Amino acid sequence: MDKRGYRRIYGLWAILAAVMIFFCSGGEKSLKEGKELAPDLVRTVSIDGSHYLTVVAYRDKIQDKESFAWMLLEMYRQDSFQTIKVSGGSREKGELPERLYIKVYLHKEDIGESDPVCQIKVEGGERVYLDGVEKRDIR
Repeated sequence: MDKRGYRRIYGLWAILAAVMIFFCSGGEKSLKEGKELAPDLVRTVSIDGSHYLTVVAYRDKIQDKESFAWMLLEMYRQDSFQTIKVSGGSREKGELPERLYIKVYLHKEDIGESDPVCQIKVEGGERVYLDGVEKRDIR
């Protein structure tokens, strides 16, 4: 084997060793924990004009629930969720439906295991409630 062949083998071993050290030291876990992902819609059900959504926040804590709620409503209007695209009804006009109910969980594993961290309700396509308290009309 020539000198180039040995260099390739040593290079491959060095890469393999670096990858092993990274995973053994928990590097992939710190990458996941250090980056907040965008909230995502993981379930949607529509019954008699009412829309029920389940959203995962992908974070350990929601600092400002009201700002987070307005961001989710805007994401709904723009249909900018990654996993599920919302379609039909008034959604295509960028408006909110007459009745919209959103349950928010911090992590996917929390669904069905714990209560949602917040609940957003829209009535009449205008009135917004966060955890049962009316926030304001969104006209």
